[in-house]
Amino acid sequence: MFSRILSRVGLFAAPLLALVMAGCSKEELTVRQSTMDPKGPVAQVQFDVFMDTVWLVVVLFTLVGGLLVFAVIKFRSRPGDENKPAIVEDGHGNPLIEIGLITASIGALVVIAIPTLSAIWYTDDVPAEAVPASKLSAWYPRVEGGRENYAKTVEEQVLEVDVIGKQWWFRFEYPQLGLTNDAKHSVPNELVIPKGKAVRINLRSEDVIHSFWVPKIAGKVDLMPGRKNHMWIQADQTGHYYGQCAEFCGD
Repeated sequence: MFSRILSRVGLFAAPLLALVMAGCSKEELTVRQSTMDPKGPVAQVQFDVFMDTVWLVVVLFTLVGGLLVFAVIKFRSRPGDENKPAIVEDGHGNPLIEIGLITASIGALVVIAIPTLSAIWYTDDVPAEAVPASKLSAWYPRVEGGRENYAKTVEEQVLEVDVIGKQWWFRFEYPQLGLTNDAKHSVPNELVIPKGKAVRINLRSEDVIHSFWVPKIAGKVDLMPGRKNHMWIQADQTGHYYGQCAEFCGD
């Protein structure tokens, strides 16, 4: 009796869940710290890996759930079944079925592993193909109005920003441009980067563990005390991108 009630509830729950999900508008998925609204190549690659995983899980859920529903309906107890012979478990101990399931599981892992490893390598540092258009001399004049914006020794480098994590705030420094930690140049919690240019981010912590995260630009990377870490970011559209520290850093 209870199983019948449960099965009927499940039949009604599925379309209800679909109806609720249909009510999620694009505006609700593109709030200012949404990972579902990538605005740069790093965030896009990470979003693509996420969606690859989602679709694989949907396929697996459909197959497993479909077989489960089929088995429940086909082999459910009916009046008079007590007079029928017992069902022979043909699948139990069948080597072909077991090897097939193992192979399918390995295949699913490979499907996820390939784009995941590719994304890890891509997001580790500025890719070589992005350097020519992103180096300082390609978008920022070295000498402007008789004033030198940066040294000739760094004109072939991409812009580097030092992100220093402190308890409850970040400090941003631009060493190539001579903008370091002083009262004139230091602006807490505000990072400025050029549109469409790759920027290398050097992550350092002066106290505890922090986690730098700008959801629409790139995923989280930790700042570890006594350890150098890095990442790269790029914003393809002009605008304000909100971020935060994704690690609780103490009282």
